[in-house]
Amino acid sequence: MQLYAVVEDEKAPQPVVRLSLDRPGTVDDLPDGVYTAFRTFPGGRVLLLAEHLARTQRSMDALDWGWKLNQPLVRRALAAALVGWPEACAKIRVHVLQRPCNIQQASARIFLLLSPLVEVPRKFLEEGVGLGLAPELQRPRPRIKTTDFMRIRRPLPLERQWEYDHLLTDPTGQLLECSSSNFYGVQNGKIFTRSDGVLEGITRGMLASLAEELGLAFEWRELSLKDLTHLDEAFLSSSARGVVPVVRVGHTQIGSGKPGPITRRIVQAYTRAAASRAQPI
Repeated sequence: MQLYAVVEDEKAPQPVVRLSLDRPGTVDDLPDGVYTAFRTFPGGRVLLLAEHLARTQRSMDALDWGWKLNQPLVRRALAAALVGWPEACAKIRVHVLQRPCNIQQASARIFLLLSPLVEVPRKFLEEGVGLGLAPELQRPRPRIKTTDFMRIRRPLPLERQWEYDHLLTDPTGQLLECSSSNFYGVQNGKIFTRSDGVLEGITRGMLASLAEELGLAFEWRELSLKDLTHLDEAFLSSSARGVVPVVRVGHTQIGSGKPGPITRRIVQAYTRAAASRAQPI
């Protein structure tokens, strides 16, 4: 894992300063802000980076921060941080603060956190995963991707096969999203996902377009806990993990209990599209 402070001085020799992680709590010492997270593909390429940075700016604007993210600088900083990265791919978090923060004699309001990318195990893609339920967990402002939510959700396990993520619901039992991904149901050949009250997932917009290219019906519609028993298939998506089949939610089996044909088509289409459309930073 590596942590960098972004230098917002055009005259600086380097756009980033690498910070030491030897001191316990360095990452946790960062104040709350807004963020975006994504993965790289071989060759240091990123999928939909412009959309990620634009969403970060929308979060900043919604919080009335009053300043604009220097997107070309962030791109240069990302490219510099990836120089010498020992792995083929990385998971990256861009952490943006309202005001500069002093850490290890570096004053910055943009930080980059790089960690090794853990690919979704093939077994999970072939057999599917299970989700827990977290009705007590809510995003106060779902359209704003804030770092404090990462801290709130931290006690919930992630990326175990039968507890891969946790599905959030509203007080009436309507499904929202997962704690770190968007959720989709499939019924009678149609893909459903909620349009409002959830995070504006970057991958979600891409999947809507891919479904249209595949000739699949894609509808922005609410689903409830009661609907889970009637779903034929389900899956989730995130920028770091792509598309992952879901075959169980809580104690409820989804469809046959195996990834279905529409989910498999979406997984394959996304995998191909991501690999071909990812662009150099």
